Amino acid sequence: MDKNLPANFRSSKERDLIKKWPIFNLNFWMAAAKCSLSSASHIDGSSFVTSMGGNGKEFGIKISGIPNTWFCEQADIPKGRTRDPFSLDDCTGAYGDSALAECFGLGAMALSFCPEMQKIHDGFFDRQIFDIPKKLYKDVHPFFHKSKARAGLLASTVVEEEITPIIELGLVERTGVHGGLGAGLYQAPFSTFKKAVTSLNQNA
Repeated sequence: MDKNLPANFRSSKERDLIKKWPIFNLNFWMAAAKCSLSSASHIDGSSFVTSMGGNGKEFGIKISGIPNTWFCEQADIPKGRTRDPFSLDDCTGAYGDSALAECFGLGAMALSFCPEMQKIHDGFFDRQIFDIPKKLYKDVHPFFHKSKARAGLLASTVVEEEITPIIELGLVERTGVHGGLGAGLYQAPFSTFKKAVTSLNQNA
C-alpha cells in the first residue's frame, strides 16, 4: 500500500490507524459492492438480490425486479465471541449494511480465502459454509482471476436450494453505550427470499 501513496502518508497518523485496523477496507468494499449491485436494479422479472442489511430489529433484502421494496424478517443475534464482560444476550439482532459484501459474493461467502477470519469465527461455522457460494452464486466473477470467487445472488436460487447466505456482521451492544462487542456470523432468514420470490411471481 505504501508504495502507491504519497511519501508523507508513510509516517502519518492515518497510516497507523489503517495498519492497526485492517477492517478499514470494508468501508471501500461496501461502497464498491453497492455501486456494482445497483447497476443490476430495475430489471423486470429478475430476482437478483441488490441489497441486504439489518437494523437490529429486522433483516431485509431487495431484488432487482421489485427495486423499491424491502422484504424483511425479524433479525436474530449473530453467533460469535463477545469481548468480556459481555455475552450474546447483550447484543442487538443482525445490524449493519456490511451484508452488502455477501450480497456481492464476498465477506463470509469468501471465507475459504481467508484463514485469519476463519480463526476469528472458529467454533461458529462448519465446513459446509464453503459449499454455499457454488450453490447460490451465479458464476465466477470475471475479474477475480486468482480467487475465482463467485458473484450474482438470485433469490429464486436461494428458494430452490433451500439454503441462505451466511453473513459476517459486527456484534453490537443493544443499548448503544458500549459499541461493538465482537464479530459474528448470521444466516440470512429464508423467509425474506421466499417473500421476494412470491411477490415477484405475483407481479409477473
